[in-house]
Amino acid sequence: MEEPSNGFHPDLLLREMPSAGIGWLFLGAFLYGSPGLGERFVSLFLFSGFLLFLSAIDIRLGMIFNRFLLPMACTGLVLDLAGRQIPPLDGCLAALAGGSLLLLIRCASRGGMGGGDVKLGAVLGIWLGLHGLAVALFLAFLFGAAVGLLLMLCRRTTRLRIPFGPFLSLGAWLSSLYGNEWLRLYEAVLL
Repeated sequence: MEEPSNGFHPDLLLREMPSAGIGWLFLGAFLYGSPGLGERFVSLFLFSGFLLFLSAIDIRLGMIFNRFLLPMACTGLVLDLAGRQIPPLDGCLAALAGGSLLLLIRCASRGGMGGGDVKLGAVLGIWLGLHGLAVALFLAFLFGAAVGLLLMLCRRTTRLRIPFGPFLSLGAWLSSLYGNEWLRLYEAVLL
């Protein structure tokens, strides 16, 4: 059987499901035990599963596939329309802003950031809205820069290829849980 040219293997789901599924259950237990989530538990649980799975694939293959981003985007839109997350207009504007900003960074870095990261930024906008996306991107760049700097110091090289999707996912997850606290901290420090 010929291997697909884009790096996607049909059995990829089966290989990643056990580790991502176990991680998802741990995240679910954490979310379930967190006070004050109430109605947000289901959407946060779904969001956590998408982020964990996409991160596992990006770490393994260095790619984020459209066939996984599309269900994530559709689920986020349905939840927005059902009034379970953010206003749909805010989600759409955030998707446009997130995708545009990361596309500019991709162009400026001449391919240093992948196209999957750009699309993931847009999808995260659907789930988080403008304020949540701003916090997520700030945290993603902060964590990504810290890890990149640490690896450069340890390896003494500047030629590193680190997938950015896991940092976007971590920033988005933390923003979905603690985004308001981060915004209040930002306002207290800078204003």
